[in-house]
Amino acid sequence: MTSRCRAVAALVLLGILVTGCAWGEEPDRTREASRLAEQYLAAVAGGSEDRGWSLLHPDARRDMFGGNMERYVNLALASDWSTFAWTIESVVADDPRL
Repeated sequence: MTSRCRAVAALVLLGILVTGCAWGEEPDRTREASRLAEQYLAAVAGGSEDRGWSLLHPDARRDMFGGNMERYVNLALASDWSTFAWTIESVVADDPRL
């Protein structure tokens, strides 16, 4: 995987984690945020046809990919996800509104 693809994946993951922590009303949002991050990583690696596009926050779609799903999917397809390993060790809510 190229460093550009890794950087894109890291930025997208960060956006999902922050957004995931901000959603929901339950007191323990860590489990939900972790689940969302795991779901996204599985999707971007090939677990869904849209490679996780549907899981991205609309602002992330617009700001990072100009709202262009094809551009996003092409970047995801260009990466070698067979050697990409991930572990979610902790999630912290980082929403200044809380």
